[in-house]
Amino acid sequence: AGLLLTDPASRVDLIRSIAAYVPPLAGVVDEIVAGLARASPSLSILGLVLAAWGTSRLFASLESAVARLDEGAPRRSLARRTAWRLGSIAVISGGFVAALVVAPALAIAVEIVGDGSGLRAVLDLLLALLPPLVGAVALAAVYLLVPSVRPSWRALLVPAATGAIVLVIATRVFVFVAPRIFGANLVYGTLGAILVGLTWLQLVFTIVLIGAAWVRERSTATEAPVA
Repeated sequence: AGLLLTDPASRVDLIRSIAAYVPPLAGVVDEIVAGLARASPSLSILGLVLAAWGTSRLFASLESAVARLDEGAPRRSLARRTAWRLGSIAVISGGFVAALVVAPALAIAVEIVGDGSGLRAVLDLLLALLPPLVGAVALAAVYLLVPSVRPSWRALLVPAATGAIVLVIATRVFVFVAPRIFGANLVYGTLGAILVGLTWLQLVFTIVLIGAAWVRERSTATEAPVA
């Protein structure tokens, strides 16, 4: 988007759309999009390659952590693990991008419908439910695609839905608390934004791992023979 959107107003709209789902990363996204818009195409492409590599490393860390929940599970080969990792990132990213398209579309529909309409109430409800729904789909994809042994849908649906709700609530609380805790650090500009973003990612990572452990426990309970 930083490569394609040269209009500052369009970039601001994009950042607002992303911030609706991940408010703690708004400052980081702002710097990234603006930097890509200012940089030359060759540097921007190099930056995207490095970003893809960084994302794969983050996903590899998540994969390693989830694998430790079941030491007896078979391990994928390096080639299969790399292909699976890239495919998982593409699936989860695709869902997130789709949400970024749907959210502005719903917001525009709300403005068109106007107040005093039954359809307006339905659209407002959909707009409110979209973040936890996107979170639940993303968590379900993680719990389904990351482990080498796939859990059943019955085992992962409740942890994914609960984790999504917890993520939404935790993010809202973080958005309220973070400026009061990290306010002094924000004077450092990008460094402060990155500090806040990394702290929030750590919180998200912890919630995702707790949900993965819950999925594993539910899978074990389902597989255990009845006495």
